Amino acid sequence: MPQLPEHHAPITYIMGKFPRAQVLGSAQWQTPVAVMGTRKPRHNNIERLDRYLPSDRYILTTDSRGTNAFVRRQVETSRLVIVSLTPTTEPCLCNVVLNLPNRGWAHARRNDLIAEISGELLVVEAKRNSNIISLAERFRQKEKRVSAFPGASGCDALIAGGAKRVGGTLTTSPLIDFLKVRDRTLNQLIRHFGVTVLARLVEMELDNLVVRNNDLVSLGE
Repeated sequence: MPQLPEHHAPITYIMGKFPRAQVLGSAQWQTPVAVMGTRKPRHNNIERLDRYLPSDRYILTTDSRGTNAFVRRQVETSRLVIVSLTPTTEPCLCNVVLNLPNRGWAHARRNDLIAEISGELLVVEAKRNSNIISLAERFRQKEKRVSAFPGASGCDALIAGGAKRVGGTLTTSPLIDFLKVRDRTLNQLIRHFGVTVLARLVEMELDNLVVRNNDLVSLGE
């Protein structure tokens, strides 16, 4: 078993090779970026993750469904580290197995391990009472960077508490002020701002700032 930092979670065994590749020929070891999210992610957050998922780092996630499953599909096997309570059959560079039952206390042990062996955390989507919020707190206690996409209540709370905002846009602009008066149709927006407003709307949808229902555009909640 490779030499890992001290932690409180009992690793039963490791399948594959734990990432210990040197960075730029230096003596520093590259640690994975943990990418986590809800089991039922909104489609716009999945699209946004596809744009912001680090392409030059090892990526660590769990064997959970939803956001984490998308991460596993998007990351090359040679860069993927999966932390799981029981062994997974999904292809990856490394599967760190705790061999614990699927219980709340076991997830807390898993969080301890993730925070220990990861260099930073990217939260894609989370509610305020999500297990990911406690994971983010573990990263902060270790003075490791936490980043989050805005929009979900838990992510907004993390950002308000000091997490780095990823992929966000300004919450005030002429377009937002225009929509504050009332909902607008696409034609009304194009007449007022020009056709370039369509690209801006796509970005704002990804950040949950606006919602489109057929031809009608309104501010997000």
